[in-house]
Amino acid sequence: MAAINLEDFVEETCFEDSLNDAYFSEWVRHHLVPHLRPKDIVVQDNVISHHREDALEAIEQAGAFVFFLPPHSPDAAERTWVEPKFLLLRSADSR
Repeated sequence: MAAINLEDFVEETCFEDSLNDAYFSEWVRHHLVPHLRPKDIVVQDNVISHHREDALEAIEQAGAFVFFLPPHSPDAAERTWVEPKFLLLRSADSR
């Protein structure tokens, strides 16, 4: 899982288990929120775990806004992550 801004990766985390709502909420609070600035926009797909209230509240308390992609919009999400995924894979290969 990763977060990017217009300049670079903000946070990246690899994990072996499948993503669940509790893990997502923890990641938001401990890894994403510390990097958020007031008026940042967090764009998320519509996975049910992304709708957890404690995660959304943590983002809003940081002064950021949440924007959800429309349901069934995998193309938009995939296009956004093509280059970052490539860079993450290249980085992992070099370790």
